[in-house]
Amino acid sequence: MSIDLAEDRKLIAAAQQSPAAFGFVFARYYGPIFRYFALRSGDPRDAEDLAMEVFAEALAALPRYRWQGRPLLAWLFGIARHCNLTSARKRAVRARTGDAEAGSDRSWADNGASEACVEARRLLGRLDAATAEALVMRFAMDCSFEEIAAVQGGTISAAKMRVYRAVAKARRAFGVEDEG
Repeated sequence: MSIDLAEDRKLIAAAQQSPAAFGFVFARYYGPIFRYFALRSGDPRDAEDLAMEVFAEALAALPRYRWQGRPLLAWLFGIARHCNLTSARKRAVRARTGDAEAGSDRSWADNGASEACVEARRLLGRLDAATAEALVMRFAMDCSFEEIAAVQGGTISAAKMRVYRAVAKARRAFGVEDEG
């Protein structure tokens, strides 16, 4: 995915003029947001619901949006982080109260995912949020280090270091030897 600030600015301006134009924002960024949730939640159906929630919140917030020269994806990821935290809190409350839906664990394992996918999702859960996000952006969304830095508001070096450390941790978790 390539981030084009000029295109993002045009998309936002058009959507603020006509909410129907928000469909172009949705079309461009639904995939990355869905993949973010799919890897974080472990349930494709939850990922779809959460991605739709992000775009519903973004559409509602559109009149208040002010261009700050940052990628539109950064704004959407901010909303996604909030939705992810809210969803995690709700799942934790349901689990503590014994809600049957919380215990259903409609995970990827239940949907036929490989053991490696399930373990990768567990690994993501053990990383801090920024590192897990950088890893997902790099490998699931095919973002460059420049794009990761732009979305996370950091430097390219910091993005590279986050990804490098996460990959090293994954290699250890999966028992893969470091190459010479």
